[in-house]
Amino acid sequence: GPNTPSSSLQAAPEKQYQTTSLLVCHLVLVQDLSVDIYHDEKNENLFDVRGTRDTRYEIVKKRIDKACEDGTTTRVTQPGCLSIVYSTNHEWDEYSQYLLYLAREGLVEGSYKIGNVEPLQGVTGLRFARVRILPKQTCVGPGGSHSASVS
Repeated sequence: GPNTPSSSLQAAPEKQYQTTSLLVCHLVLVQDLSVDIYHDEKNENLFDVRGTRDTRYEIVKKRIDKACEDGTTTRVTQPGCLSIVYSTNHEWDEYSQYLLYLAREGLVEGSYKIGNVEPLQGVTGLRFARVRILPKQTCVGPGGSHSASVS
């Protein structure tokens, strides 16, 4: 009858998804000045920066992302690595302690490369340290198992 369900219902075709490997480069730009970050709900960007110094920071960050080690064609940022870009010995003294901590925790390798960033438009004298991030490890301890990873 008209109220009986149709026997000709067809299942929706299964969607085929393509998987893509994504290689991630991590960049920390050390700046000894504060940056004003605010949330802008009207804009597509979740967070934005204010002021001329902050705009300069954004421009420098974009240039560093494409920058090479001085005298080479090797990029400062490398897949699977954390690159810290700094300009003063004081900044390096602080951030080298963070790298030691991450190495002790087994999150990064214990050795790192130090070098100079090629001169960029409007910015010279930047240095970098680059360390390989260790792959996700599963640890088994007294309380069972847990995993540690860096994202």
